[in-house]
Amino acid sequence: MQNLYNVLYRRAPRRSIVTFAVTALAVLLVLLTPGGGAAMLDPLPAPRAAASPATDPTVPPSGGDALPITTGTTVASPVNITPPRRTASSGTASVPTGTPSATPVPAPRRPASTGTASVSTGTPSATPTPPARPSSSVALGVYIPGAAQNMATLDTFETMTGKQIGIVHWFQPWGYDNGTYTSVLDAAALQTVAAHGKTPLITWEAWGTVNGKDPSHVANIPTGAFDDYIDTWARGLKDFGQPVYLRLFHEMNFQGYSWAVGVNGNTATDLAVAWRYVHDRFVRAGATNVQWVWCPNPQNGLVAYRAIYPGDAYVDSFGIDIYNGGTQFDWGGWVMPEQALAASYAEFQTLNATKPLMITEVSSVEVGGSKANWITALYKSAPSLYPNLRAIVWFHDDWTVKGQNDPRNLPAADWRVNTSPTSLQAFRAL
Repeated sequence: MQNLYNVLYRRAPRRSIVTFAVTALAVLLVLLTPGGGAAMLDPLPAPRAAASPATDPTVPPSGGDALPITTGTTVASPVNITPPRRTASSGTASVPTGTPSATPVPAPRRPASTGTASVSTGTPSATPTPPARPSSSVALGVYIPGAAQNMATLDTFETMTGKQIGIVHWFQPWGYDNGTYTSVLDAAALQTVAAHGKTPLITWEAWGTVNGKDPSHVANIPTGAFDDYIDTWARGLKDFGQPVYLRLFHEMNFQGYSWAVGVNGNTATDLAVAWRYVHDRFVRAGATNVQWVWCPNPQNGLVAYRAIYPGDAYVDSFGIDIYNGGTQFDWGGWVMPEQALAASYAEFQTLNATKPLMITEVSSVEVGGSKANWITALYKSAPSLYPNLRAIVWFHDDWTVKGQNDPRNLPAADWRVNTSPTSLQAFRAL
């Protein structure tokens, strides 16, 4: 919510001459008393700024190396995604549009920036602001349906925007197959993306049935019920041998997903334990090239991040999904990206002040403000305010038809970057 400091001036009630004289005499005595003049009203507090990293975020933490993110023909500043460790995603528009309606589907969800809960009272203000960082220090990424399987789609996007994309995002479920949404690790997509000089980002969605059990009941995972399936992914990603971001249990504090806290009996402890269990099987398989992205929903007051955090040794990068519904949806109005990030960034800082942050899904509607200005603020203002921000992955998909025809009541908006000439030009001008 926005920080509003309303100072109310009220006239004191009229007093009699005698009352006034007595009051004046009392004030005079206070002022003449040593230290009496200090008894004043406390000033209103200044808006609380998101905490700044304790150390230079460009220096990798002890025990890890920085991973450079390729952005086509150039290499962005390194992303610190290897913290000290034992061996080593409206809600948002993060439900893949190809999810079959026959699969048990979560309740309708809204993008992450809905309502005022996603805007913190800690929006950075006049407190010391980190210096502006060059735009090249933030890697560009995109989700385009089917792009990982057909890079011509990405080529078209890069030609349209004039930008070289460094991260290609796609979704894969655990337990069902539907078109490009397959439960089997898409090794061909990995190779295709890498061959084009891009880094894969896979959102690995724990729903659908595997060997007769449902992984969205996350307490089932540490029982060993899915070990063979998990291990096929671990071995496959190890064999891939190049950096890949893996986003598991994304938005686990948003109850629109079947693996979330409070759904299917899932607790915060269940999620943290299951995350560590999956992570450790990858470690045993030697898949140290996998970079783990822990991506809760923007802080919504339902559960503290700390309660569901697996721990620094199990997370390489924080993730967050930001959608601006403007006046097209009843999500709290037009919310600029720096506002939408404030509460979550501040809470990430309490977990680890130097761990990098990726915006793993982001988009805005046109209705309610200037989408062009919103895009500019996202890529230019937000990195200055939040110096741990290292990658921004645009959600480039049109749901105006999909949302109407999908039983989940998805937000029917055009989330692409080229919804108007001014919006496209803003992206091209980055």
